[in-house]
Amino acid sequence: MENLRAEPIQRVKKPSAGHPIIDPGRLGAAILKYKRGILFLVMLSLLAGYLGLSGVRPVYQATATLLIERPAVLSKAVTLSKDGSKSSNKDEEVQSFLQTQHEILRSRSLAEAVVAELNLTEQAEFNPEMQTPLALDEFLLMRWLKSLWPMDADNDETPEQPVEGVAPSIPLEQVVAIFMERLSVEPVRNTQLVDIRFSAFDPEMAARVANAVADQYISTYMTVETAQAVEGEALSSEDLEAVHQRLLESEARLNRFQQFVDPQQADGIEEASDPGQNDQGQGGRDNDEVIAELTVRNVALKRARIEAENIYDRVVIFGAPPPVEYLLQLPEIVGRPLVAAALERQKNAQSRVDELAKTYGAKHPKMISAQAELTGFKKDLETQLLDAALDVESEYQAALEKERASSRQLSMARQRLQDAEQVISRQSELEMQLISELTQEVESNRTLYEGLMTRVREIPTPIPGATVKNARVVDSAVTPGLPSKPDTLLVYLILGIAALMVGIARAWMRSLRDNTIQQTNQVDEFLHLPVLGSLPIAENTGSTDGQGESPIYEGVQSSADSPFAEAVRSLRTSLILSRVDRTCKVILVTSSQQGEGKSTLALNLAEALGKHEEVLLMDADLRRSMLAASLNISLNAPGLTDLIANTAEIEQCLHPLKGTRASVMPAGSPPGNPEEVLSSRKFQMVLAVLKKLHDRIIIDTGPTLAGSDATILSEFADTIIYVVKAGETQVPKIQEGVRRLQEAEGAIAGVVLNQVSSVSLKKQFEQRKYPTYTEPESSETKVPEEPLITIQRKEPTGIV
Repeated sequence: MENLRAEPIQRVKKPSAGHPIIDPGRLGAAILKYKRGILFLVMLSLLAGYLGLSGVRPVYQATATLLIERPAVLSKAVTLSKDGSKSSNKDEEVQSFLQTQHEILRSRSLAEAVVAELNLTEQAEFNPEMQTPLALDEFLLMRWLKSLWPMDADNDETPEQPVEGVAPSIPLEQVVAIFMERLSVEPVRNTQLVDIRFSAFDPEMAARVANAVADQYISTYMTVETAQAVEGEALSSEDLEAVHQRLLESEARLNRFQQFVDPQQADGIEEASDPGQNDQGQGGRDNDEVIAELTVRNVALKRARIEAENIYDRVVIFGAPPPVEYLLQLPEIVGRPLVAAALERQKNAQSRVDELAKTYGAKHPKMISAQAELTGFKKDLETQLLDAALDVESEYQAALEKERASSRQLSMARQRLQDAEQVISRQSELEMQLISELTQEVESNRTLYEGLMTRVREIPTPIPGATVKNARVVDSAVTPGLPSKPDTLLVYLILGIAALMVGIARAWMRSLRDNTIQQTNQVDEFLHLPVLGSLPIAENTGSTDGQGESPIYEGVQSSADSPFAEAVRSLRTSLILSRVDRTCKVILVTSSQQGEGKSTLALNLAEALGKHEEVLLMDADLRRSMLAASLNISLNAPGLTDLIANTAEIEQCLHPLKGTRASVMPAGSPPGNPEEVLSSRKFQMVLAVLKKLHDRIIIDTGPTLAGSDATILSEFADTIIYVVKAGETQVPKIQEGVRRLQEAEGAIAGVVLNQVSSVSLKKQFEQRKYPTYTEPESSETKVPEEPLITIQRKEPTGIV
């Protein structure tokens, strides 16, 4: 059965070349990184829009609403069609009338009448030669500056007065063209209202012109004589006679059809139709019996198919072809005659071999012949079993086809029965529908004729000289308080959105050109190494060291509940679990270049591990030591180099960390050649002794690209932590440093991404912070007063 187990799923890495898909996380990080530039671009675009709008003269628009009523002739006139309908033609007449009035409002003759009435040719609004350019004081910026620093009255220049005389002449056609360009006539949908809009630089002029257009239209085109004099023409005697004749014809058709289907005259027809109805009833019963037989047959075939499917599922449960050992356990296969016969032959051959084995050896001719016969029977049995499995599949397919064919026959029989019933029902429906249509036609013609007769009687005697207005102003135009153009809010919104999109696109392009690691998912993409953890940005506290650099941040001790301390504790757990299959006693911490936070990580990791274990933090960065100055340890204190040179004891080189079971060994006296010191046999002997005295040793070494110190120490480390500063170190440098360690066969456990933005880690930290899981405060932890390490050795000095 082992060959039937599923193979493990192979994980395929996504292609990373070119970044074809926009990563939302990376886009968000780019926006946060360049947020000030994006905000500056948006503010700059809004300022440019403000300065541009300040030089645009505002345009005001006034609106007058006009109601155009239908004339009495269109309200009461009737236009008859062949079928007696009148509503559709009436609506078309009204719609045509309203469209005509809209075009009249836009006509040139009406515009010329308004221009002449208001004397617009003398207005600077419509005379380009009388218009003055936009004064400098009209700019919004200049008005704001003038409000801050008002000018003296003595310095104000007297504005030039226009010269009295005849205004420059301008052709009437040009004024009318300007007038029609600013006039807008828009009907309100599904109503008889019309909005008359006019735009002008002067708000009072806009309202005055809109009202003048409405008044001129009403007085010129919509005041007519009363329609009572012409209404009688629409109701002529010819229309009444046509309606009356149509009414008589529809009544005659209805009477003839009712006589045809009258029950008293249809008795003979019903008796003659009885045999056919009996035949239809007998045919219906025959169809019901056929459907019942097909239903029973379909149920039987479905059961047979289900049984065959169950046998087939048991046969192919382990795939195709099924294992022979499994087929021998199925009664449906073993019970077949051919398989039973082959199985019996195999048993007999096996019995013969067993009997001969008691007398003869394995190489005896009779024994060889019996073995060959047994092998042939086994192959024959295997063939019969596989053929039986194929027969099971064939039987299942045959049962499935029979069931499908039976279902199709049943569906066809039901459809034929349903079609026959629909034909009978359709005949009755058609008769009732025809009677209803004829009755409705008679009622419609009768109603139309009676209505026309009533209207003729109600028409009063015409009144000579009477007039009526078929249009009136619903809402007069008022002086607008705010300009309609330009729409400052829309302009600012478009400029802001456009600047925001440009800023985001620019930030994304700069992010694509950024050849650094920003997020944890890029570590596997560029380095193909696991991520042990991420450390947020932590601000250093305290004074600077002697070299002007900030001290190492001790987040685990100083801020035990901070996100940084939580991240270090998570890294401690990840590091331990990543090496459960091998010892992880000597831990090497390095990076590609200086300033990436490897010393900070080494110190905080030692404090985190020192809560429960004896930990030694060794400063092996002999070129640029940081631990001693950051922990306020004297620069002249003995350290690693002094211990290797046998000029100091181990107890003199160890400095305990308060609140933990960890201690620090500084670098010691600066050596002349750090590489020779770290690769010497004495260092190996020192490391061997220190490994016996401590549970774990954390070595803080120099960067991989600054020298070969990290490559040399990787030989003695059980695991290596590679620190990468987010958004700082170039990817080629990181790849080169990792390559050097891999060439030295260093056991790189993974990468720690340092100084990641705290915004992306805040939510994760809050979800994992529980009060019951916090570590005890340092004030409640009492460190024993006894020495951290007790060493027993025979020699008073030295290492060995």
